[in-house]
Amino acid sequence: YIRDKLAGIKEIDGVDGLGLMLGVRLKTKQAADAAKACVANGLLILTAKTKLRLLPPLTITKEEIDQGIAVLADVLKKGRIACETLIENARFEQRGDH
Repeated sequence: YIRDKLAGIKEIDGVDGLGLMLGVRLKTKQAADAAKACVANGLLILTAKTKLRLLPPLTITKEEIDQGIAVLADVLKKGRIACETLIENARFEQRGDH
């Protein structure tokens, strides 16, 4: 199910792994930048060298998968991932300066 969803994202070059433990190769974007932007948008995602690393819990629902894939797709769709802006916005909200 997850592999099928990921296959529909143009920026993804391929998916490796077994079961729910997946590594996602990107075509043009840096995995570290994409991971930071995902975290800033509420999706906990890690990297493994040049890949994004997905390791969801075994109890994840299809609805939760769809939500996570939507965040990832949105981050990857943007031409330039503005990590610094997203991180600064998160800090701003934590400080309560709004």
